[in-house]
Amino acid sequence: MADFNRSAESASDILNDIARTEQELLEIVARYVGLGRPMYAAHVFLMGVGRRTLAQSRALRQLIEDKNHLVVLALIRLQLDTAFRLHAVFWVDDPEAFAKQVFEGGQINRIKAADGQPMTDKYLKEKLLADYPWMQDVYENTSGAVHFSARHISAAFSVKDVEEGTISLALGPVDPKHTLEDYRELLAVTRHINAIINEALEIAFDRLGAPLAAG
Repeated sequence: MADFNRSAESASDILNDIARTEQELLEIVARYVGLGRPMYAAHVFLMGVGRRTLAQSRALRQLIEDKNHLVVLALIRLQLDTAFRLHAVFWVDDPEAFAKQVFEGGQINRIKAADGQPMTDKYLKEKLLADYPWMQDVYENTSGAVHFSARHISAAFSVKDVEEGTISLALGPVDPKHTLEDYRELLAVTRHINAIINEALEIAFDRLGAPLAAG
């Protein structure tokens, strides 16, 4: 995974920063929604992004405190998906029509961007890689946690003695061997993704003073 483990920050500090990104998201929405302001379908789309971001971010913090490593990885992948699909609103010809289409059940990966390409995960990811090349490593390392894979099998055992070929089996929802500091890199990745979502949300809401224009 991309190296987010170089700073001297403690895992606890980063965990607190993630909680602050959640508060920042709420403050961004409060600045742009309500108080008699006109509302567009794109507002509702962005509110849905915010709701998912907050739910997953809080759940991720709780899972790390519970040392539930496997589900933490899956949630990071889902939060990355949130960032991908939020940015789709900047890459379509008519963001308002796009938001209505998604609200009515349209699948984003089947909707075409302004350049005529369907906005698949690959398309959205590659658009963002220009600014955030580390996303490639995060995407690859967390995608295997969403579907059952060798990652989940290997989590059920550990090698006890290499020469004897013995293993130790463990069944349970958490990994008691991990400490909070072991999650520092995953926490830093989460903080980065949340910050990217917040920045994009603020830009999108700001553009909604008038119908959102393609970026």
